[in-house]
Amino acid sequence: MRRIDVHGPTTVWPAIDELFANQMYAGEFEPTAVVFHWDTETPTVSLGALDNADLIDHDRIDDLDLAFFRRHAQPGGAGVHVPETPLVQLWYRKDSTLKAEIDSVGEAFNGALQALGLKTEYRPIGDVEINVGGDTFKVGATGAGSIHFDDYVTTTASLIWGATEDFGLLDEVLTPPPEKFEDKDTDELATRMRPLETLLSEVDADVTQEEVIDEMVVEFAGDVVGDDEVVESEWQPAEQDFLDRTKDFFATDSWTFRKSSSRTAAHAADDAEIGIAAYKSRKTLQATIVVENGYIADVELTGDLYIRPQPTLGDIGAMEELERALVGLDPTDRRSLEDAIATAFDEDDIEAPGIEPEHFAQPVLRAAENLEPVDEYRARQ
Repeated sequence: MRRIDVHGPTTVWPAIDELFANQMYAGEFEPTAVVFHWDTETPTVSLGALDNADLIDHDRIDDLDLAFFRRHAQPGGAGVHVPETPLVQLWYRKDSTLKAEIDSVGEAFNGALQALGLKTEYRPIGDVEINVGGDTFKVGATGAGSIHFDDYVTTTASLIWGATEDFGLLDEVLTPPPEKFEDKDTDELATRMRPLETLLSEVDADVTQEEVIDEMVVEFAGDVVGDDEVVESEWQPAEQDFLDRTKDFFATDSWTFRKSSSRTAAHAADDAEIGIAAYKSRKTLQATIVVENGYIADVELTGDLYIRPQPTLGDIGAMEELERALVGLDPTDRRSLEDAIATAFDEDDIEAPGIEPEHFAQPVLRAAENLEPVDEYRARQ
């Protein structure tokens, strides 16, 4: 497995997703781990591939001079990326499920920390935690995505290493639905996290950030990818050329707002009504519905969930298939909504770890309870 260390352009992450898909089409792909060290001067905020862009305060992003992008093959929630939170992303091919791969990289992440003497635990889906003095803190997170091919797998492991005031940036620029915290002890994203470096003296451990990263890569190669050899490498000239030509697209508004309540409203008829609501399953689901004459004329499903198939640059994914199934239905008719969603799940072979098909009906039903004229909604934007 190759290991490539990346310092710099923040929008290169989604471009790498597309690079490896192209290599798979060409039969030139090889398993790769990329270690993102992030920019020392400009903190970066990323939005999940399927999240609602309107959750982000884009003016505040500009005021704080932050870098921002929407991820591509990697769903899940928003994240803040600074040197104190290095991230290892793997790309490989395996006939598996998203949940199995999220848990696989999570267990390997946990194994790497335990191999260094840390008494951590992995909690599905995607959290690596440590208990100190009776309090449990999140010190790492994992996720998985898949585009283009059924066996295209990309998994991530983010290490919460160093103390930094930048952790609080996510609370400044992101307003998640309150439902996101229904199963949490706090409604502040940063409060659940605790930098591992600050806990070392309390757990009697002595390791460096680079030692943790190196051990993570080794564990991932053997336990996740199935390749015991790690080869340090750099982008080949053709790869670098592809990334240079592609990365700027992922910084455009067209990409950023591909999932957005405000853009859904912009396409609605002037006499339509719009409703937005969320529901917390294992992950947070949000629905934006446009209703005309009592029926769904348009709907956008978003959230910090993991689901596949995911959309690509040229094709729709599972969320869009579910949206198509809901158009024309009465948004207050629970049975019709659940039946349509269940049928789409079966016909399109949809996988959504931790979420049942009927859960997708819940935010739609809730959105139908708080409809308002679309022109009033637009006026507030």
